[in-house]
Amino acid sequence: MSDESEKLAASLFRYRSSNTKHFFEELSKAILNSSIFLSSAASLNDPMDFRPYYDELSLPDFVRMFKEPNRRSRLMSRERFNEISGRNLSRGEFRKLPGNKLKAVNSASVKRKILRTMASEFPHHTRVACFSEAESSIPMWAHYTDNHRGICLKYRLDWAQNDLPEKADIFPLKVQYVDERPILTTEEWNNFSDRSDYETGNFGNSDILSKICLHKSEEWSYEREWRVFVNDNSKPKYWYAPRLTPVSLRLGLNIGEETKREILARFSSKIEILQAVLSPRDFSLMYSPV
Repeated sequence: MSDESEKLAASLFRYRSSNTKHFFEELSKAILNSSIFLSSAASLNDPMDFRPYYDELSLPDFVRMFKEPNRRSRLMSRERFNEISGRNLSRGEFRKLPGNKLKAVNSASVKRKILRTMASEFPHHTRVACFSEAESSIPMWAHYTDNHRGICLKYRLDWAQNDLPEKADIFPLKVQYVDERPILTTEEWNNFSDRSDYETGNFGNSDILSKICLHKSEEWSYEREWRVFVNDNSKPKYWYAPRLTPVSLRLGLNIGEETKREILARFSSKIEILQAVLSPRDFSLMYSPV
């Protein structure tokens, strides 16, 4: 990470609507606990997010691929088998599966179906939080803060921490904007399918992961997005993110007076609070202390 840190943004911004029932809970978790809410990737407003085109092999070609020399005999780890089958087998139980079950799991048609299902359901098993490099984007304010009625949190990024617990060490990655939809082959999906490989970080900087999670159409480039994501099939929840420290809270142009008063009462002693105002000189926003 140290080699990459110089290329990374020093600050990121998270635009949020105040018109949700969990608004103050989320704000409190962010400011007081360094926690961010990761929602389902399936709920993102881009229908192609986390959905590269899956270029599936025909069954005869699939069979030939798995007959190639030195090909691994099994498709997935015990963890992945348990996740897909809905079972909870121990290592010993997995090794002792009846031969006919192992044969079924390893058959080409079942493997092919599993990969197809994995490709279509991947967004539903992935949790994500989105940030932007754009410090004062009027379109971002309009689209993600309920027409300037919400807030924008400014985060400082700390890439130098080296003593974090593994579970806490989540950090944003930069989205790439491209002209063509990413294509993943059957073999790439197969390489990505082993949960144990993914968890040990073998795919941490891979082209496969980038194609799935970090490619968007050029039409979205104004967002200048970075994102934190976790693929662990957990429910949407708060994640501790000590590398992301909130340093200021910006109130939208149209934020309600009651919401503003409550924000000030709760957080004015915890974080710098600024109010967005129209620039008198150009089509931009300025920020004044409240």
